Amino acid sequence: PLLAGFARGTTLLIGPLFYLYTLAVFRPAFRLRWYHLGHLGGYLLSWFLISQQRPVADTDAAMDLVAAFLMNGLSMTPLVAIRFTLYSLHLLAYLWAARRVFRASHEEAEADLRISQGSRRTWLQGLTGLLIGVVVITVGSLIHGLITQYYSVITNYIYTLVYSVIIYAVAFQAFRDHRRLMPDFQKRYTGPTKDARPSEDWVGELEALAHREEIHRRPDLKLAEVAQRLGMPPHQLTALLNRADRQSFFDWVNRHRVDTFVQLAQNPAFAHLSIMGLAEEAGFKSKSSFNTAFKKWKGTTPSAYLKETPRKPEQTGKA
Repeated sequence: PLLAGFARGTTLLIGPLFYLYTLAVFRPAFRLRWYHLGHLGGYLLSWFLISQQRPVADTDAAMDLVAAFLMNGLSMTPLVAIRFTLYSLHLLAYLWAARRVFRASHEEAEADLRISQGSRRTWLQGLTGLLIGVVVITVGSLIHGLITQYYSVITNYIYTLVYSVIIYAVAFQAFRDHRRLMPDFQKRYTGPTKDARPSEDWVGELEALAHREEIHRRPDLKLAEVAQRLGMPPHQLTALLNRADRQSFFDWVNRHRVDTFVQLAQNPAFAHLSIMGLAEEAGFKSKSSFNTAFKKWKGTTPSAYLKETPRKPEQTGKA
């Protein structure tokens, strides 16, 4: 009886857990407190009462009882009927309470959460449907027992099937997207308040970094570093460049490096450098990336370009 009490009162445990879980995923201020343990009172009472039942006298009697249950079922006593009725009412009460939380979440929903409450409602409504199935089975078993005066083992099989479906549904959802199962009220990043400035202002500030500090000439330049200089997250800088110039961050960097290469090629102070030497001065790390970028922005190869625009010779001082 001690072990049986843990399982036979499971229906009295599911309702409170489902209700508390619903509060946790819909109300940011919810915290589990000691007084919430009161919701487990029905389950603990059921476990205690079942554990106090008189055990079967011996092993043979226990085997006969199990065999009778498997063959024809057990008698539907008034105590069993009351237990089934209480199970159904208890679970329905908690499903109703969870439903109230659902309805309130529609009115209090925040549209800018990373995990939308709408997706959580869809998930919990599916679980609600499965728990309603538990209620239907319990009520159906009660009605069947009252008519036949027997509690059938088939009811246990159906209970096992439904509980298995619930467990597999939770496991599948956890595998597919565990974030929807967890209480998470982080908001999507909307950026600092100065994001309200026009895109042209940001582009101007970015171009100023290129002309004033020539940051593009650093071979190890990273998107995150430039975004930090501008006071915005990296993804926002990416979106800004795409919206303003239809280009990626690396396109922006390479365009400025190509322009710098052209300027250096016309500067007599760098006339002693080879084409690749000039490319490295401009910030390129490899010949292939340089040729690709140059072709994209100038429409020709570096060698062909320099044939059309000859480099200025290095000036030598006279003694």
